[in-house]
Amino acid sequence: MTKMHEHDRLGRVRRSVGLDRLRYIYHLTALRIHSEIRNYSLGFLWWFLDPLINTAILYVITAVILQMRNEDMALNILIGLLVFRFLQSAITKGAGSLRPAFKLSERLYVPKYVFVISDVLAEAFKFVIGTTFVIALLWLLGSGDVSAPQVLIVTAVAFLFSLACASLVSVAAGLVRDVQVAIQYAFRLLFFVSGTFFSLEQVPTEWQTTFLLNPFALLIQEYRVALMLPEQLNYAFLGLLMAVSLILLAFGQWILIRYDRVLPKYVI
Repeated sequence: MTKMHEHDRLGRVRRSVGLDRLRYIYHLTALRIHSEIRNYSLGFLWWFLDPLINTAILYVITAVILQMRNEDMALNILIGLLVFRFLQSAITKGAGSLRPAFKLSERLYVPKYVFVISDVLAEAFKFVIGTTFVIALLWLLGSGDVSAPQVLIVTAVAFLFSLACASLVSVAAGLVRDVQVAIQYAFRLLFFVSGTFFSLEQVPTEWQTTFLLNPFALLIQEYRVALMLPEQLNYAFLGLLMAVSLILLAFGQWILIRYDRVLPKYVI
């Protein structure tokens, strides 16, 4: 009987700790979103204005100046920018989340993975709002062929991929600040090779499979399919990306949990 009571007590403690971690994630995510809205005069309107302004700039450069026009080019650019900016923001902000966590841990202990997850969730929330805006825009224009189940599938894969990358690079960036500079250069390269402002059809046929091995290019293309094209998703490539993301996520979170209390000692 004593062992049974002790087992029940341990179970209640674990559930209580788990709920506390979820509360930390919820409150930190809400704080990230609220602070971003509060820091600008136009608040959350920048979530809509930023991709629209950048779409206009890229459209002028590609369609008007370079004469690289194709069907629904402005919408393709808008979707490409929306997806790329989500992945970029989620990974870079997740990568930079540990140094503030180290400082906070000197006064209050909070598991480090909580900061990474909350940063990615805040960016995911903004991405969902942006996607809803694009769907409403497509409806108003009478364009596109939105498939809600396919949008949800690609969103889930994109979230897992961004969280996996953020979990891994957060450790490196938390220990060595220069890693964040390297990440910025990597994203500059990825912007030009991921189909952000051009479609898969513009890539030579013999290079399309190789092109889709780039996770950024794959997710951008599959979002365009889910939102605009009467086609099925590339489930083989998405399944592969999801499997790899789950493995990387498990490894990254294991590092954050296993070395949670010792990581601050190795900061450079």
